Amino acid sequence: MVLIFGSGTCGFFTSHVKTIQRFYDTYKNRAQIFVIYTNEMHPGGYGGSLMTNNKYGMKSPFTFPDSQNLGDRRKYACLVTNHFRLSVPVLLDNMDNRVNAAYNGSPVRVYILNSRGIVVFNDRDPQLLLSPHVKQYLR
Repeated sequence: MVLIFGSGTCGFFTSHVKTIQRFYDTYKNRAQIFVIYTNEMHPGGYGGSLMTNNKYGMKSPFTFPDSQNLGDRRKYACLVTNHFRLSVPVLLDNMDNRVNAAYNGSPVRVYILNSRGIVVFNDRDPQLLLSPHVKQYLR
């Protein structure tokens, strides 16, 4: 199983959506792959319509306010998946962000779990999903 954490206002996540989609297209028949949509990393953005994540220099086209309920979170997740034509299944974290906290999924985290549920790989960089190193976990 592969878990990829992110949200629409996280420039690091939205800058890697094409990589995530390509990974999904390549491995969807070998592993269960999910995006876990968490709380907004930068609710309201940085004051512009095209937000920059200052630490990484990545941009997100979204400036959503923070979700007030699961309906908001679902709406934002749908807007993101529709905007990027993302076909990876998306699961919503609870409003208390319990799953994100358990996996330390912020700002973006990628986890690969083996068939026993043990984490065998994790990193902050979704680009690594396409590295030869990751293939060994998805055989």
